[in-house]
Amino acid sequence: HDCAAFVGTPDEKSLVIEIKRLVTDLGYRNGLIEKARKLAFKKHNLVELRNIFRSYVLSTVGLDIEMSNGFQEQFPRDAHAHIDETQIVAELFSSNAEGSLMIDVGAHHGSALAPFHRMSWTVLAFEPDVNNRSYLVDRYGQEDNIVIDPRAVGEEEATDIDFFTSDESTGISGMLAFTDTHRIAGKVAVTTVEAIIEESAIKHIDFLKIDVEGHDLSVLKGVPWNQVKPSVIECEFEDKKTNLLGHSWKDICEYLQTKGYVVYVSEWHPIIRYGIQHDWLGLKPYPC
Repeated sequence: HDCAAFVGTPDEKSLVIEIKRLVTDLGYRNGLIEKARKLAFKKHNLVELRNIFRSYVLSTVGLDIEMSNGFQEQFPRDAHAHIDETQIVAELFSSNAEGSLMIDVGAHHGSALAPFHRMSWTVLAFEPDVNNRSYLVDRYGQEDNIVIDPRAVGEEEATDIDFFTSDESTGISGMLAFTDTHRIAGKVAVTTVEAIIEESAIKHIDFLKIDVEGHDLSVLKGVPWNQVKPSVIECEFEDKKTNLLGHSWKDICEYLQTKGYVVYVSEWHPIIRYGIQHDWLGLKPYPC
């Protein structure tokens, strides 16, 4: 598109010549800038692209639903729709200065914390699964802004709690056995968000992400709400797991509402099996 400086030969001399031209030739430099600006507005207008993309998605899956209150289409399973809720939170926080804080409870392999690491946030990553944590350490162990902790997180502090893993998926290890493939892999210590705050002298949590295979409500109940209120909370629900603990997804939503949060439910089709990509259904404000 002729809107960027280009060096076509892999030699230092050509690169130096082009850089000097950019530095010294104001007309050349401004000409490239203007062409780039026009191209950006023409080809990369976010509002227009969003509408184009939405129309394309709806037509592809055979839907023609009028938007009434936000993005509330219901995608059929055979559309194989997918969304990354954590990435959306990262985009909402994209203007936050470095030094913001994420607590990642159930960090797995670190995909959720990755965009916050790139934004130079401080991340406290809790991952009690030995194998998952090894992957996490290999990936982020040398990073100054990432603290990797081997403890589980729950409502009360405890020691020597059974921890289950499954060959079915690395993503369903935890303190709850909800499939016949779960096996006890060892014992773990459990801390709470309250204890984490005291240990690290935390004044505010920008983002609390929880994915602990059924015990998400327990983690929430371990937050000292009179001391801190995270700006945004993301937690997982699946009644197959939580029914074993005596509550459903609605209990999580209503608990968060009592703490003053506006709650959105990102709903997925029932899981076929763990370890594969799941199919997204839609997004709704609670109650729904």
